Amino acid sequence: MEEYILQIKFKNKAITPREYIAKSKQILIELENFDPIFKDFFGWGKTAKAKKEFKSDKSDFENIVFEQIKNDKIVYYNDDPNDKKMYLDSKSWLPYSNSYSNTTKVNDGQITIAITYGDTKKDIGVFLIKFPKCNYKEFSDYNFIKELMIKCTSFFDSIYTVVISHDFIDKVLDKNKKFWIGWMTYIKNQNILNELSSSNFLYQKEHMYEGTFFSLSEDRPNASDDVLINKVIEMRNKLGSQGYLNYSKELSNS
Repeated sequence: MEEYILQIKFKNKAITPREYIAKSKQILIELENFDPIFKDFFGWGKTAKAKKEFKSDKSDFENIVFEQIKNDKIVYYNDDPNDKKMYLDSKSWLPYSNSYSNTTKVNDGQITIAITYGDTKKDIGVFLIKFPKCNYKEFSDYNFIKELMIKCTSFFDSIYTVVISHDFIDKVLDKNKKFWIGWMTYIKNQNILNELSSSNFLYQKEHMYEGTFFSLSEDRPNASDDVLINKVIEMRNKLGSQGYLNYSKELSNS
């Protein structure tokens, strides 16, 4: 099965490790409540030795993830300018980042969640779910994926959300545009719905939150379907020519 991802680009803000860890914990708990598929994920950290499982109540989450995101090679910002170490209330010029999975093995149906944001420099944070390549039929179910997309988009001040395969990216990529059009796409601009009025091949198109959601098909789209790819490229060029597939317009509306 080809690899699919759910990716969100959202408005970043400078936060502390304490805030990053609390948000990450909240996201994992909300996903557990969304579906048991997301239960009992462990944290990866930066090395193989850093991998740790959490207690069922996640009472050890803060301590474990603090060590997993700490980078001893960089300087952190503290109230004392001479103190360069990372504490729970420090700030960082690099984003905090950690990943969480249900299993260490891809062939066992590995699902991975990655959360990267919180630094003082970048405008954009990134949230990612790598779908399993086997074992879970839910990740091919339209309604399940749409509801998952809606849930995850609500976690942040989301500018763009997409569900897409790497094969599909290869076919629709335009290096001058920051947003891909995938199986399902959300962009934080409600005007896009009007621009899609002539795109009759779309399976669904509607307002969602402060933007527009649209999808290509009920089943996972085939990246070898040249007719579909050409329609997506035509739509990409139309939306891109009006600035809807880059950050500037969406950030200005945030």
